[in-house]
Amino acid sequence: MTYSPHYNMGNDHLDQINYDIRKHRLAQWNEKDGLRPGDFVILDDGERVRVAAVYDDHWQPESKTSPNTYYFGDGYLSHSGGLGTIRLLKLLEPTGSFTNGTAWIFNHNDRKAYNDINIHVLCRVFKEMPIL
Repeated sequence: MTYSPHYNMGNDHLDQINYDIRKHRLAQWNEKDGLRPGDFVILDDGERVRVAAVYDDHWQPESKTSPNTYYFGDGYLSHSGGLGTIRLLKLLEPTGSFTNGTAWIFNHNDRKAYNDINIHVLCRVFKEMPIL
């Protein structure tokens, strides 16, 4: 198999078919600029949260009190779960750092019940600046 450490962090369980699906989707996802659902934010109080939704000028973290999952589709992560409080996009700055986030895909892209596998996706990290 032709695994790259950059593309395969935490994904040693994937066979070549699932690895190729993940690699293709990751390339599409990384074409998107800025904050994306699935990325992470370090809040101004130091807490690290995962982004569930992004709007024109706001974003929402995932809920801390409900289960949250992310489906990795063709160029996007789709959040399923509860939402936290809406926050301002303009207060975010990229850190240039990345971290692994969990997501799932259909095994061999075969869409049927109980056919999901968990993967890791390299996500961007942003920092929320305090309101001045």
